[in-house]
Amino acid sequence: ASTDCSTRIWDPTFGDCLLTLKGHGGGIVVAKISPDTSQILSAAIGTQGVVVHDAATGAVLQKLAEGQPVHDAAFSPDGCHIMAACCDWKVRIWSTATFKCLQELPHEGQVLSSTFSADGSFAVTVCADLTAVVWRVATGELVHSFGHSGPVTTASFSP
Repeated sequence: ASTDCSTRIWDPTFGDCLLTLKGHGGGIVVAKISPDTSQILSAAIGTQGVVVHDAATGAVLQKLAEGQPVHDAAFSPDGCHIMAACCDWKVRIWSTATFKCLQELPHEGQVLSSTFSADGSFAVTVCADLTAVVWRVATGELVHSFGHSGPVTTASFSP
């Protein structure tokens, strides 16, 4: 992921650039490879949302959260979902099979990061309102909100 509006896949042994992915008009803040290595997602803080690419060809498969700046995005551990922390105070979860939005998780401020649990059944999100929130992925149910006295920058699950 780069501020030059590209995502590059590098050969770690020889240092060759294997693939350059484009699709954003702004700097890219995150890039992730799906667990089965068939897809690559990238997200931009500009207004381009999340772009999902075919990992073999670089072709754009889908654009998600178009028009939304995105702080963070990830594949679920089983590769069945994509989650994005959008700047419109929502976290969105999509199916990777259909790219249909399955959940919109509302927050009380900008969402800064989002992480799946190891089994993919829960998500934890970090919000500018000084909270970390745990959600049930399948239903969108808020399980627990943890308040802090200062800014929360990241959260994760124990394996």
